[in-house]
Amino acid sequence: MRKSFLPLVSIVISNYNGAKLNILKECLESFKKIDYPNHELILVDNASTDDSLGAAKKVLAKNPRFRIIKNKINMYSQGLNLGFQESRGEYIAYFNNDLVIEEKYFHNLISAFKKYPKLALAQGKLLWYYDHLVIDSAGETMDVFGNPVTIGNQTKDKGQFDKEEEILSASGSACMLRKSTLDGADPYGPEYGIGYEDMDLALRLRTRGFSVMRIPSAICYH
Repeated sequence: MRKSFLPLVSIVISNYNGAKLNILKECLESFKKIDYPNHELILVDNASTDDSLGAAKKVLAKNPRFRIIKNKINMYSQGLNLGFQESRGEYIAYFNNDLVIEEKYFHNLISAFKKYPKLALAQGKLLWYYDHLVIDSAGETMDVFGNPVTIGNQTKDKGQFDKEEEILSASGSACMLRKSTLDGADPYGPEYGIGYEDMDLALRLRTRGFSVMRIPSAICYH
């Protein structure tokens, strides 16, 4: 498929001290290998105190699609919203700085968004970085107290999550959002802590008639 027929995807990677933790370089290297040509790559740095910016520039400085946004404070939700505000894509793909993706990840998710017109938010199948036969996340649900619960975490991958299906919420570690479904509003409420802001976004989209799904052919390692 030619680039002109592919929608622009804005890849937003959230980072805080990823260089010090020895995770940022490998994460960014994996994005150099994707085969989806129509994308921009935004690193949102949440006031890192290490050399994250220097490390990122070493990996991606020659990539004309790459740019850095500096968040003045280390606030996760605010950083994600900054990435959203500066994005130009029809779709926004959010990632934490401690994962790597397979090269077909974006093609598979974009195909799903075209297949399901009401799809607003989706995640792939997240496998454990240290053992690719173990599930990290197959989506999010909620316990009786309203707390987010990760589906399938630390269970053996036996194909039990290989069906495209609706989930209550998508993991913020790696998910994709159809930008138009928010009508210009910021996706994440800064009043929520990590984990709850994802659930809030998914529930707001659902109340507006959109769906949230797992697309297991889009694989990454977390």
